[in-house]
Amino acid sequence: MTGTTPLGAVIRGLVAGAVGTLAMDTLLYWRYRRGGGKDSFRTWEFSSTVRTWDDVYGTTTAATFAAVNSRN
Repeated sequence: MTGTTPLGAVIRGLVAGAVGTLAMDTLLYWRYRRGGGKDSFRTWEFSSTVRTWDDVYGTTTAATFAAVNSRN
């Protein structure tokens, strides 16, 4: 049995996190486009066109609402 070095574990964790984030972003972007969204992936990912809360995708609004209200 080979041992896992701490650096190897960190690298595998970073790769797994990046792959998971890309997979979730791809799914959410696909839903956004299917729902009528017109922005490119890059514009959507970095929220370049967001000016008000009404412009924000539903999942983001719910997460922000929960984060703000959990502080009180």
